[in-house]
Amino acid sequence: MRATAAAAVCLACAAVLAVRASALRADHPAQQQQQQQDLQMETPLPAADLVLLNGRVLTMETATPEAQAIAIRDDSIYVVGSNADVRKRIGPSTQTIDLHGQLAIPGFIESHGHFAGVGEMKEELDLTKAKSWDDIVAMVGEAATKARRDATPSSPSGLPGGTSSLRWIRA
Repeated sequence: MRATAAAAVCLACAAVLAVRASALRADHPAQQQQQQQDLQMETPLPAADLVLLNGRVLTMETATPEAQAIAIRDDSIYVVGSNADVRKRIGPSTQTIDLHGQLAIPGFIESHGHFAGVGEMKEELDLTKAKSWDDIVAMVGEAATKARRDATPSSPSGLPGGTSSLRWIRA
């Protein structure tokens, strides 16, 4: 039943679009452009997966730095604007969240990595996968062998891989 209703809606939309398209044969280019814009605005769009309403949505756009609502579809920003604009994208399966004036920054994902600490951690031996004392001894032995192999005699600084601190000095 639901598929039949959706097909009927699509056929109705197609009929409306066909009538509108035939009307685009206007003589004046400005009139034709306006009719095309009207056609685009009236074309029904799919419902959003998630809608956030009644918030402060930062757009990062100079002309409109803040909006009230945002709609998400297929893990992408779909519509940003007023509550009224975004409500038009709510369908039967849309998850709706009232932000109650709270701030939303779309697309901002902050992993909170302290870069110096993450880098230092990569220089240390990771023993978290060791299941026994013998595993730890083996892992330390492998790391020591690798460190000896990487420290080449041609390295003036003694850093692994022949890296020289002299290459960082400006002439």
